[in-house]
Formats: sequence, C-alpha cells, structure tokens
Amino acid sequence: MARPKIWNTLRRLHTVDKPYRRRSFFISRFVTITTFFQWLQRAIYGRRARKISFENNPPIFILGHWRSGTTHLHYAFSRDPRLGYLSNFQTFLYTVALLSKTWLRPVVSRFMPETRPQDNVKVDADAPAEEEQPLSMVSRYTGIHSFFFGRETSYFEKYTLFQGISAQEKAGWQEDYNHVLQQIALYNGTKDLVLKNPWNTPRVQELLELYPEAKFVFIHRNPYDVFLSTRHLMRKMISSQYLQFISMREEEDRVIEWGKAIYERYIAQRSMIPEGNLVEVRFDVFEQNGYTEMERIYKELSLPGWDNAKGPIADYFESVKGYKKNRFRKLRPDLEEHIKKEWKTIFDTWNYSTDLNEKS
Repeated sequence: MARPKIWNTLRRLHTVDKPYRRRSFFISRFVTITTFFQWLQRAIYGRRARKISFENNPPIFILGHWRSGTTHLHYAFSRDPRLGYLSNFQTFLYTVALLSKTWLRPVVSRFMPETRPQDNVKVDADAPAEEEQPLSMVSRYTGIHSFFFGRETSYFEKYTLFQGISAQEKAGWQEDYNHVLQQIALYNGTKDLVLKNPWNTPRVQELLELYPEAKFVFIHRNPYDVFLSTRHLMRKMISSQYLQFISMREEEDRVIEWGKAIYERYIAQRSMIPEGNLVEVRFDVFEQNGYTEMERIYKELSLPGWDNAKGPIADYFESVKGYKKNRFRKLRPDLEEHIKKEWKTIFDTWNYSTDLNEKS
C-alpha cells in the first residue's frame, strides 16, 4: 500500500514489463482507493510519531543474510514481553495500520496463509516482519526497489551499500528510515524495538550514525545453504513481486554478487560497534541450542528482562521442535566453484569448510 507520490514516481522512472502490467494495475488501484485513509493516518499520527526518540531506548538490530536464520532469531526475541516489533499486519497495511489495527487486523488474519510459501514457517497477522517492505511504501531510498525493478541495481548499490550516493540521498534515507521506526514504535506503545532486516546487514555505519547505542545480533550460516535457500526464496517468493523480468541465471548471479558485497561490508564495519553491543551467532548452534544461545545473547548484550522473557522464549523453542527445513538439490559444479571463489571471505571469516559434502 504505497504512498501515491512514491508509486507514481517509481512508475515514471521505470518501465513495468508486459507480463507484470496487471500486477502494476492492481497496485495502482489499491493506492488510489486508500489515498484518503493514508492522508488521514498522517494527519492524526504523523506528528506523534515524529516526536518519538530512540536516544534512551535504542533498538536491537538482527543482522544476517537472507535465509541465514534471522527469522528464527526474530521469532524468539518477539516472545519477550518487554520488546515490540514490526508485525505482518503493520507491514501489509503500513500506511493505514495505525488507523485500522483494532478492527481490520482480525479480518486480515482470516485471509493469511498458515505458513510462508518459501519455507513453511508459521505466520499470522501478529508475527514479526522486516521493515524494508514498509520503507519501500513511503520512500525511494531503499535497496528493495532493486527486487521489484530487477534491472535497476542502483537502489541496492546506493541504499544498501551506500555507494555512489549523494549527501542529500543519504540524508533522505536516514530521515525516511527513522520515521518508519518511529511509526513501528508508536504502534507498539512504550516497548523497546527488536528489528530484523537483512538489508541492514551492510549498513552498520549508517545505523550507528542514527542510533549510536544500538545493540546488534548477527547470525551466519553455511554459505552453500545460504545460497541454495536464497535462490529458492527468489524463485518462490520474491518473483511474485517482480515488475521487471530477470532470468534464473541472473537471479543466481545476483545472489552471489549481492551476498559477497553484503558480507564483506559487514565484516569491514563490525569493529565500529562498541564493545558489548554485538553478538555473533552460528545458525547450526542456534538451531540445536536456541534457548542457551538466547540466554548468552541477553547476557553479553546486557539486555534487561531475561527473567520475564525466558519462559515465553523456552515455549517458543518447544513449539518449533517438529519444524522441518526445506531440502534442496545439489549445486551444479560451476555454481559450487563460483561460490567458493566469490564467497571465500565468508568461508574463511567464520571457518566454514568449502567441501560441499562436509558442510561444517
């Protein structure tokens, strides 16, 4: 549910390919229908949201590549009654969610699938979500537009890697991103925020400029698994949002190229995070010992409220004991070699074997 100004600007700047024009038509129609309600939400809540400051309650940012375990970690954190987060409902109806959460949320819940199409993780209207999606509804300054308009990689380069970006564009990203967090905070009342957004993984410097005392949890996973699962995500889920066509081979190349850039910028910037404000987690360890890892995270980050959070968090891990991950076919030899070469820094930094059969 994008703001009319943003959607009309994107349509003016970029061609929508013929197979996706029907999709574009329905977006335009929905934007038009909701325009008045979007204006009403801004009129009622805009000033209240902009008064919110994160100086005394900085967010917790969950970082990591797509399909590296960020959702699992976010779901666990969301059980802490002290913490607030962006919900699926607020994500889908971001520009009118503050107006409608008391009456429309139950309606939306009835029409939501029980699981996510890419991995069968359980979802509902209140489940945690990523803030890059609502950012794309209200701002041109977001890397996710390079998903929708696949040939326009400059969005990723500028607003995820901050390459070739002007001071004005960077200030625009900072203002828009902070306002999204303000609206998430307003939706959640007085709770501190825990946010999961893979697009933030290479934005450590930019996040620290906005929130110097923020806490960070970075989760990493075997690079081969990350590639296979992200390729599946692109084909199963992200492609349903395309407005420009890219081929399957281009998708594979993009996963590798973007992954390399994301990880290497994070590695270069993680030392900027003040001591005691970063914890790194291995997915395989978290998968086997989630409760113990959460206890470690709370302790190392000096997060308050563990005594109240540990029961609900333990219940969460009990509830997902029967979950089965997707299983993927083996990699083509050329892809295996390409990943070994381009993601060498990732393998080396976190001591993953490049032997595909060993995968440790």
